[in-house]
Amino acid sequence: MNIAAHLADAKIVGVDLKECRIHKEKPNKTVCEFFEIGLGRTGSRSVAQAVKNMGIDIQHGLARCEECEKDVALKTAQGRYDFALYSYFEYSGNVAHVHWKQLVEAFPQSKFILTMRPIKDWLDAWENKRSAHRRNMERFKKSLGQEFPLTWGIVYQLKMFGMVGFNRNVWGHVFERHNHEVREYFGPSDRLLVLNVFEQRSQDIWNQLGKFIGREPLKGDFPHIHFREKIQ
Repeated sequence: MNIAAHLADAKIVGVDLKECRIHKEKPNKTVCEFFEIGLGRTGSRSVAQAVKNMGIDIQHGLARCEECEKDVALKTAQGRYDFALYSYFEYSGNVAHVHWKQLVEAFPQSKFILTMRPIKDWLDAWENKRSAHRRNMERFKKSLGQEFPLTWGIVYQLKMFGMVGFNRNVWGHVFERHNHEVREYFGPSDRLLVLNVFEQRSQDIWNQLGKFIGREPLKGDFPHIHFREKIQ
């Protein structure tokens, strides 16, 4: 199967942003100060919670509702990066994993955070999501017959990993390649912060993060937020 051709022909559900409550209530921003570009399960939610604890408005995901998420997915699929931004600190998730280089160019004043963790622990965390991988595979099979529209999660897996479902060798290679390419691209730069919230001491993380985002570092334990746990 030609995955690229299938993605080009597949139907992604449309969006009408006029019906989005967030668009009605909050004006769009044209500049975003920070993006997080570490792959999922590397502590991005923990960093998001920490940033919020430091008094900065954050958004985990580029959008605050399903309609906005569709808008982001559709525009990035078309090579456009003029989607709506709402907060000072945007946690961009899957879109940024695939399009981080374009975001670096589209937002030249922005800074980026690369969250990391030991590769074995990362692979184990994803391998434990067997039920989610099975659901994605079933949805993908239905989409091949156009019985089911592609979800952004499936499109993301195809673009990021070249497959739907989990394979330790493939995912491990992509994980290492992504982290290497990000660090190689930025080189020594004040636009990139690399954090490992699983192995670094709490105060070291607070100090690094505070300096990077221009806020006074906090004291005490660094927050560790589990996958899908709500940021308070």
